[in-house]
Amino acid sequence: MLRFEFLKAFLLDKDNLATIQVEPYYEELLGSLSESKEKEQFTELPLCLIRQKYDGVAGGKAFVDNLIASQTGKKHPQSDDKEMRLYKIFDSIKSSSA
Repeated sequence: MLRFEFLKAFLLDKDNLATIQVEPYYEELLGSLSESKEKEQFTELPLCLIRQKYDGVAGGKAFVDNLIASQTGKKHPQSDDKEMRLYKIFDSIKSSSA
């Protein structure tokens, strides 16, 4: 195996490779090893329900327009109506400890 080539070379030629020093090294990659993790959760809703939910809210119309522009939406399994297309919207952030 490729990952054991260095070990094999060291065992076969200890005189030339004996001066190599190995030091411990630790690096946390983008929080993947952190103690707490946060995961965004989304829900899919028909466009008509999204409009109903956000129409009376400040900035709601712009939010819905941006949502339609940035997503194609999925066909609703029970309807061909464009207002019933399913769009993903942010629901919550789930936090968990590792």
